Amino acid sequence: MSDDDRKAWAARQEAFDAALAKQREREKKRRERSARNAQRKIARLKAKLTEIGEISEFEEEFAGSVAERLETYGSAFSDPSLGRPGDALSSSQKRVLARMNKKAKDARKAAKAADAEAAPKEDEEDDPASGANVVRLFERR
Repeated sequence: MSDDDRKAWAARQEAFDAALAKQREREKKRRERSARNAQRKIARLKAKLTEIGEISEFEEEFAGSVAERLETYGSAFSDPSLGRPGDALSSSQKRVLARMNKKAKDARKAAKAADAEAAPKEDEEDDPASGANVVRLFERR
């Protein structure tokens, strides 16, 4: 191998190492961002469920333990077969969060429906902006 070949190889290797270091830095930032987003989502869901009084003991314990692992390790799971490498939560943890989110949405919808039923009905005929007057005109024909 000539001296020029060695220099060319060293230059290629250096460029490869620099690209690899840049990729690792991007992946590290992605993992950190994913962990921060997961922490915010968990805290938000826990607060919503606590506010409406629908949080179970399991959900409260789950939220606390996952948030603690995210803060300590930047990921809530260590086995790569449980989720993608850049993700902060495993597939099963994401499913639990999705169920918590659905529970919070359903509880909010039920609360809004109960509030709508409990609210006194206003006389819509006096309100000219109401679409009820237009509907009544078409019903008379």
